[in-house]
Amino acid sequence: MNQIIMACMAFGAILGGVDRILNNRFGLGEKFEEGFMLLGPLALSMPGIICLVPAISSLLATVLTPLCSALHLDPGTFGGILAIDMGGYQLAEHLAQNPSIGRFAGIILSATFGCTVIFTIPVGMSLIPENARHEFLHGILIGLMVLPLALLAGGLVQKMSPGELLQASFPILVLAAVLCVGMTRIP
Repeated sequence: MNQIIMACMAFGAILGGVDRILNNRFGLGEKFEEGFMLLGPLALSMPGIICLVPAISSLLATVLTPLCSALHLDPGTFGGILAIDMGGYQLAEHLAQNPSIGRFAGIILSATFGCTVIFTIPVGMSLIPENARHEFLHGILIGLMVLPLALLAGGLVQKMSPGELLQASFPILVLAAVLCVGMTRIP
């Protein structure tokens, strides 16, 4: 199945490239060039963040560990602020005091929350026309409000205890509550 998808993508890229060479006769060349121009910023941002993860984790460890200890939170939870493919997993694993919370934050939280904050919102805002941004952001906020359900499902699959799950999800639960109040009371 993977080869079929890759073949379809290659075929589409070839069509777009040929149309671009033929001065965009069929309208595919413009989108091909737009996608090609996104490669640079994406390629620079992802390896750049991955290279900075060791420095970020050292800085966050010195700042977050005492603060999280005072709040009875695991600092690994804050590794989920980065997308999983941009070092979120490594950051969560490095910061975590409990390996179970490190895996939860590194895989589940960074694949949901981290990807949304680090990738979906910035890239979406740059691609979506200005008149559609309100609806886009409204949909993203609704998605972030129900994120605790995804975290609950992920924690249950990972066989986390309720205490660990609450500890690992607490910052996101607070964020979801604030978003719910904001969306209903101060839209």
